[in-house]
Amino acid sequence: MVRHAAQILNLYLDALKADPRSLRAPGAFYRSGIVYEAIGNTKKAEKYLQQVISAGHDHPLYSKAWLKLGEIYHRNESYVEAIEAFRFALRSKLEKQERLEATYYLGRNLNAVGAPKEAAEILQQCFNEDPSYYLRRPDLIKFLGESYFSLKQYDKSLEFLFRYLNLAPGAPDRDLVLAKIAEIFLNLGDQKLAGKMYSHIQRHYRDSEGDIISRIRNAEMLERREHGNQGPALGIYRELSKKELSPALRRLVYFKLASWEWKHGDYPKSMALIEEILADKKDVTSHEEFLALREKVLQAWITRAAESQDNLLLVQIHEQYSAAFRGNQPLEGEDLIADAYAALGLHTNAAEIYERLLLKSRKRNEEWMLKLALYSFLMGDTDKAMKLCEQIQAPACEGRKSELLGRICAQQKKYGEAVKHFSRAIQKDGDVGLVAFEALLAYAESLMGMSRYDEALRFLTKCQEVADRSDHSKMLPLLLLLSRCQQELKQGDLAAASLEAALEHASSEEQKSRLNYELSRLYLGAGETDKASQKLSQLLASTQSFWKTAAQQQLEAIKMAKPKTP
Repeated sequence: MVRHAAQILNLYLDALKADPRSLRAPGAFYRSGIVYEAIGNTKKAEKYLQQVISAGHDHPLYSKAWLKLGEIYHRNESYVEAIEAFRFALRSKLEKQERLEATYYLGRNLNAVGAPKEAAEILQQCFNEDPSYYLRRPDLIKFLGESYFSLKQYDKSLEFLFRYLNLAPGAPDRDLVLAKIAEIFLNLGDQKLAGKMYSHIQRHYRDSEGDIISRIRNAEMLERREHGNQGPALGIYRELSKKELSPALRRLVYFKLASWEWKHGDYPKSMALIEEILADKKDVTSHEEFLALREKVLQAWITRAAESQDNLLLVQIHEQYSAAFRGNQPLEGEDLIADAYAALGLHTNAAEIYERLLLKSRKRNEEWMLKLALYSFLMGDTDKAMKLCEQIQAPACEGRKSELLGRICAQQKKYGEAVKHFSRAIQKDGDVGLVAFEALLAYAESLMGMSRYDEALRFLTKCQEVADRSDHSKMLPLLLLLSRCQQELKQGDLAAASLEAALEHASSEEQKSRLNYELSRLYLGAGETDKASQKLSQLLASTQSFWKTAAQQQLEAIKMAKPKTP
C-alpha cells in the first residue's frame, strides 16, 4: 500500500471531487484515511476519518473510523483523545476481533492516564471475552499486572507479571517487568527477595531501564538507612543524572536529586534541577509533582532569606522565578517578598504583589490591606490609601491604621486631624519604639503645625532618647526637626547644637553645605560673628557654586558691618 500510496490516493480523491455527495464517499474517505495513516500523515488521516464519522453512527464504517482514530491517538500518546475514540467505537457495531482490539486499547490508555481500577476492569473484560486473545497480545497480561500493581493488589499483580514473563521469554521489556516484580516484593516487606531480583537485573540487563529503576530503588533503600545523610544514595542519583535516560526515568532521578538538595538547604541547586524539567514542554502532564516541589523549595528559601533580612535575595528570587508566582493561588511567603521590595524603596513592586495577593486570596486579609494602603501612600496615591483604611476594622490593625491616617493628614497639612489619629496610635507616656519612625516625625511636625512647640519639643526629646544614634537616616531628620522646634521657642544655643549634631549624620556635600549655611545664620543672629565666619569659610571650599557664592556674599556683608578702626 505504501509503495502505491500516491496512486491510490489520487484515485480516491478524484472520485470524491467528481461526486462528494455520493453514497460511496464515506468509503473513499475511510480508505484515504487508512492510506494516509500508513504513510505517516496522521493529520490528514484524522481529517478523512472525521469525514466518515460525520456521515452518522448508522453508517457501517462509523465504528471502524473511531477505532482507527483511537489507534492513531494512542500512537501519538494522546491518551485522553484515544480513550474517547475507543469508547465511541465500542458503543457501535464492531466485529468480534475489532471489539477485542478496542477493549484492549481502551484498557491500555486508561492505565496510561492513571485510572488503574477501570483499566483492570476493561482489560479483564477483554481477557474474559476471549481467553485466547492474550496469545495474540501477550502484553494484555502485563498491563493487567500493572493495573493490579497500581491498585496495590500485589498477589494478582505477581500472578499476571510472572505469567507474562513465561509467555514472552524474548520480550524486550523483561527488565522493566522484573523491576516491577522486585518492587512488589519491597511493598510486601520482603527486602531480601527484592534485593536478589535487583541484583539479577543489574547483572543481566546492565544499563537497561529496568537496571536504572533497580538502582533508584536501591538508592531509596539506602536513603532510609542513612536517615537523609549524604552517602551512597546521593552518589547513585548523581551518577544516574549524567546518563542518557528515558524522559520518565530522567524526571524520577531529577526529582530525587532536587528533593535531596531541598531537604539539605541547597535551594539554588534544587531549583536548577526543577527548572530544567519544567522547561520541557513536551510532557507537561508530568510536571505536577515538580510544581509542588518548586513551591516547597521557594517557601523554604524565602523563609530563610527573610529570617536573615536579605531583602536583595528575596527580590532576586522573585524576579528569577517569576513564573512560579503567577499561579491561581498565592505562594506562601509572597508577602515577605513584597516587604523586601518596600524595604529597598520599590513601593510599586510591593503594592503590585499585595494587589495580587488580595485578589487571589480566599480569605479577607486586613494585614495585607494595611500594607497595600501604606505602600499606596508612599507612592503618592493618598485617595487609595484612605479608602483602604476605611475598610480595615480588625483591632490588631487599629494602631498602625491610625499611624497611617495621621501621616496622610500631616502630608495634607490637616494637622488637627493628624494629631487626633496619632494620639490613638501613640499613647501618652507610651513606648514610641513601637511606632514607625516616620509616623513619630509626622506627629511632631503636626504638633508644630498647630504651634504646640513645647509639646513637640518634649516628644522629640523622648524620640531622641530611644533612637539608634548610628542610624544616620533617622537621626538627621530628627535633629533637623528638633532644631526647628528649638528655634521657634527662641532656644538659639540648643538649636545650633542640634544642627552641629546633624552635621555628623549628613552624608552628601549638599546636606553639609546647607547645614553649615543654616548654622552661620543662627550664629549671626546670636551675635557670634566669628563662629558664623568659620562656617562660611568652610563653604568657600565647596564644589557647589551656589553655596560658595552665598558664602562669599555673606562674608562680605559681615566684613562691611564691622566698625572701621580709626
